Amino acid sequence: MNMHTKHELTGEISGRYIISTKKEKERILDEYCRVTSYNRKYAIQKLRSFGLHPKQKERVPGEHKRAREKFYDMEVEEAIHTIWEIYDYICAERMHPNISGMIEKLFECGELKVDPLT
Repeated sequence: MNMHTKHELTGEISGRYIISTKKEKERILDEYCRVTSYNRKYAIQKLRSFGLHPKQKERVPGEHKRAREKFYDMEVEEAIHTIWEIYDYICAERMHPNISGMIEKLFECGELKVDPLT
């Protein structure tokens, strides 16, 4: 089966696949994999991403379904950013284990001026 034919088949099946129940999807997927000889995971990806169906919401690239909750407030973020700048933008893996020592040194030198609670 050539690529053009597989593309046409994907177009025909994808709309039906998206609105099907779980049991029907399994049957459609089995048939689709047998005909195209695609790997199952690849076939799922192809069928789900082919075009947009009216039931499917249009996705904006880079958009997440939900935003992460803020773990720290702005004062903490600003303090961490200041420390990061002072230490010449080191990576998080190097900064994390040493941050308590860094904070103490920066307080002693007067470089970091934040509320002690922060």
